[in-house]
Amino acid sequence: MDKIIEKFKNNVSIEIQKITEICTSVAEKFGTRVFLVGGVVRDILLDRPCFDIDITVEGNAIDFAKFLVQEFPDICSIKSVHDDFKTVKVNFKFNNHNIEIDFAS
Repeated sequence: MDKIIEKFKNNVSIEIQKITEICTSVAEKFGTRVFLVGGVVRDILLDRPCFDIDITVEGNAIDFAKFLVQEFPDICSIKSVHDDFKTVKVNFKFNNHNIEIDFAS
């Protein structure tokens, strides 16, 4: 496990690391769990830089994103909601970077 955490820190920007910490703490407060999924996991395991981040939420990703924005209105906003697919795109403004994260239920 320590090796995967080390790979994560080596291949993901500090901004994305902070965003994942925020999402994890908000998930605990919201009463759910969140997971990195998709290409980011592959890239971390292959020691490649990661730019496209997808997060799966146990439960309703749209409700989670709304709660996330409520908790951190200064750094995040909802960019788009796709009710049919139960997905949401959230924009994070962090250290003068705009980072979009896709959340799926």
